[in-house]
Amino acid sequence: MKEGPSAAADGPSFINVLSTCPPGWGYDTRDTVRVARLAVECRYWPLFEVVEGHYRMTHEPAHPRPLQEWLDMQKRFAHLRGGRNPELIAELQRELDRQWEMLKRRTAEDAAWFAARETESA
Repeated sequence: MKEGPSAAADGPSFINVLSTCPPGWGYDTRDTVRVARLAVECRYWPLFEVVEGHYRMTHEPAHPRPLQEWLDMQKRFAHLRGGRNPELIAELQRELDRQWEMLKRRTAEDAAWFAARETESA
């Protein structure tokens, strides 16, 4: 596997990890991986990296899932499950979509920086 710009860093690094909690979130333990993957697939938990202030998407869902699917899997969102509070769910989805588009714009702006960096290291 080719080593990319994020494989090594001079100085400190920060990794932000989604750590699911079956008892606290209210889902069956056997669904742990599914809950985590759905967080990514509905774009609630986007996978990206920041190197020297430049953003790069590391995974973009091919077929994004609606936020409602992720909420419905967890008892902690009982007030939103099964289509309850449709106005609030629509607002949450709009905000999620807005933030995703901001991240997409940012990564598009920084794509040339990453391309140049990879060319230098080749």
